[in-house]
Amino acid sequence: GSSDWSAHVDAMPGPNDNPQLIVSGKVTVPTGGYRLALRMGQVAESYPVQVTVYLDAVPPAGPATQAIETREVRGSWRSEERVGSVTVRCGRRVLARVANIETAR
Repeated sequence: GSSDWSAHVDAMPGPNDNPQLIVSGKVTVPTGGYRLALRMGQVAESYPVQVTVYLDAVPPAGPATQAIETREVRGSWRSEERVGSVTVRCGRRVLARVANIETAR
């Protein structure tokens, strides 16, 4: 399961001055030892762009605690200043769609 998905663009001025799309959420896994990561997927070339992000959930290879865990995941990528929506997927399953992405300046 997953919850609390959010996304925003950080376009604050500074030394690196590159807008960053930041996506975060909570993921519940059945045991300890899972490796969780977000990776950038497709970017639909529209205005504003529509982004797909994938959650990679790799189960433990060896022994693991037998307790349900909820963990936070976060990813950031260089981005356009305007993002219309973010779809978070795990495999073929859509976990969340976040619309009305705010840009912090």
